[in-house]
Amino acid sequence: MEEIGEKSVEGWIIFVSNIHEESQEDEVKDIFKEYGNIMNMHLNLDRRTGFIKGYAIVEYSNEQDASDAIKAGWCFVKGDGKR
Repeated sequence: MEEIGEKSVEGWIIFVSNIHEESQEDEVKDIFKEYGNIMNMHLNLDRRTGFIKGYAIVEYSNEQDASDAIKAGWCFVKGDGKR
């Protein structure tokens, strides 16, 4: 059984955790673009500190790119991964 990200209307979304709070958006994007075309990426910031809350949501244009990022161990998959 191979795990894949969640399918959205536009692409495949993965949730990435354990991102250092002082990371910059460009740094995070550079890491994840190694696995494929990023359609969208969201980093939630703490309102009080302005730092990243420790997670990102990355949307890839196809299943293979999302799967490659998951295999690299950067994220986890919700559900059983069956498609």
